[in-house]
Amino acid sequence: MIIKISSFFDTKILSTREAARIITEIIQKKVEQRDFIIDFSKIDFVSRSFADEIVKEKKKLEIQDKHIEFRNVADSVQKMIDLVSHVSEVVSSSPSSVASTQITSLDNL
Repeated sequence: MIIKISSFFDTKILSTREAARIITEIIQKKVEQRDFIIDFSKIDFVSRSFADEIVKEKKKLEIQDKHIEFRNVADSVQKMIDLVSHVSEVVSSSPSSVASTQITSLDNL
């Protein structure tokens, strides 16, 4: 199934996490469908927030056995998606425990 983003949003700029969630909701409603193409034609820019959310939502959907492919992605949009994807990979591969020190008074600083 092809989801043309431009048919749901009357803009060339996607800047909110909510916009990414709307796309996800469309996919989730298609219970029987497994393969989706998200068509970014006519979208010139996405914010870091949108890109981060669409990447997170894509990963969640793929865990649910959905295959999501991005197509017709402008260079600037792809760069933002790549950036948040890379940051997400770095964060998820970082150690989950952080050393901490209890401070009982300002003199200990």
